[in-house]
Amino acid sequence: MKLLRGLFYQYYWWQMRQGQDVFFVPLLALLCVLCPIFGILGFVMILSDVTDIIDLKKYDVKILISAMFILGLAALWWLLLRKKRYRAIICEHEVHNISVYRRLAVIYPILSAILLFIGLYIGYLHNSATITQ
Repeated sequence: MKLLRGLFYQYYWWQMRQGQDVFFVPLLALLCVLCPIFGILGFVMILSDVTDIIDLKKYDVKILISAMFILGLAALWWLLLRKKRYRAIICEHEVHNISVYRRLAVIYPILSAILLFIGLYIGYLHNSATITQ
């Protein structure tokens, strides 16, 4: 939870420095926290499909991803935006404005994209090996 608050703080102030409309800044910061989670979940889903833990062919992946997005948005809204909790988070400069959170705010989306592409490549190798057999 502390990590989510730190990331939210960094993305909020990044959006404010970009000169975005003040009304949309908390929502954009929330989406900046939420979207990289799908790269990590995509990696986990593909890896679990390759290792036969979960058979993704049984499920409609579009509906699964849509449901995860809606649930993730609702959970983060509940944790960060409900009753304007974000105002308390963005005022805690001494807690969240440290170099660790600044580095994580940069590394988090990059790591997410790298994991997603590694998972896609593993899935590609698995499918091409299955086709040649």
